[in-house]
Amino acid sequence: DISNLDDTWKNFEKRCRWEINRCSERVWKSLDLDRFDELHRITRPTRCIDFDFIKRVWRDWNCVIFTTTTAMAMIGVKGKTGYYLLGARDKRLPPDGSSSKILWEAMKELHGLGCIHFDMCGANKPNIKLFKKSFGGQLVKQDKPCLEY
Repeated sequence: DISNLDDTWKNFEKRCRWEINRCSERVWKSLDLDRFDELHRITRPTRCIDFDFIKRVWRDWNCVIFTTTTAMAMIGVKGKTGYYLLGARDKRLPPDGSSSKILWEAMKELHGLGCIHFDMCGANKPNIKLFKKSFGGQLVKQDKPCLEY
C-alpha cells in the first residue's frame, strides 16, 4: 500500500529503512536498456531471460528504469498499481543500499502519479523474498505470473 507514504515508510522493516538511508547515491530515470541488460546479466549469470525478453517487457509495459550507478529497476504501471518487473545490481560490488533506495524513490514517484499499490511481482527465491518482505508487504501466491510471455 503506497496510498500514504508516511505509513508505507513506517511499515518498512528497520533494516530496509537503514539500507535506504545509507545509500548516498542519487536515483534517476534512464532509457538505457543496454546497461540494464548488462547489469541484469551480472546479477543473474544463469538467467533464463534474454535481451529480447527485456525489450518486450519494456515495450509492453511502457516502463521506466530507475537507476543508480550500481543498480537498476524496471517499473511498469497499470491503473493505480505500480509493478517492480525486473531488477539488476552489480554483484561485483558490495551492497550499498541502492536497490532499496531505488524502490523507495519509485514508490514515491508512483504515489505522485496516483498509484495506491506497489506490486513486487516475480521470483520469490529466499533472498529475494526477504528483500521484498522488508518493504512491509505480504506475499501473495498467484495462480499465474504477472509477466506472461
